[in-house]
Amino acid sequence: MDVRENHEELVEEVLFTEKQVQQAADRCAEWLRGIIQNQSCVLVFYMLEGCRRFAEMLNHRLLRAGVDKELIPIRTSSYNETTQCSEVVKIEDDHIQKDQLQGRTIVLIDDILDTGGTMNSVRKRMLEYGADKVQICVLLEREIERKVNIKADMAGLKTQRAEYLAGVGLDYKGMLRELPYIAVIE
Repeated sequence: MDVRENHEELVEEVLFTEKQVQQAADRCAEWLRGIIQNQSCVLVFYMLEGCRRFAEMLNHRLLRAGVDKELIPIRTSSYNETTQCSEVVKIEDDHIQKDQLQGRTIVLIDDILDTGGTMNSVRKRMLEYGADKVQICVLLEREIERKVNIKADMAGLKTQRAEYLAGVGLDYKGMLRELPYIAVIE
């Protein structure tokens, strides 16, 4: 059953087609392969939950290219007294050891770089833990003015659109995450 048929009233338009998303994943995987093959001591983390699908796409492409690199899930939470995104971010994964990051290049993968608050906090934390360098790879970068100074080192797709987006891991109220394309939501 097609998800778009089930939630057609929510999808205003397809912003990036499935083919465009696949091509973006190809570009990101090629960039990531270069990082892994050209630098020693690289750790790759992906942000849960939304990024799981994009991470699987990258892992599949890396394996097909002969690169066997574990992509490590990392769970974060932004918390405060309101429903608004907080600048206080907690890394919830106890399996990440500070000494594991010492002197290493870290690649953080996410589905979207939007306000940048969470990604900036995680990047800072990784550097505090002793990472030598932190690079960012996202499927989609929203080109907006941010409160924090952060940009993706690699973005498969870019948009200046401000509307709510869903698909390929991005969800709308827990729905539409499984769409194979990125849609603008009404």
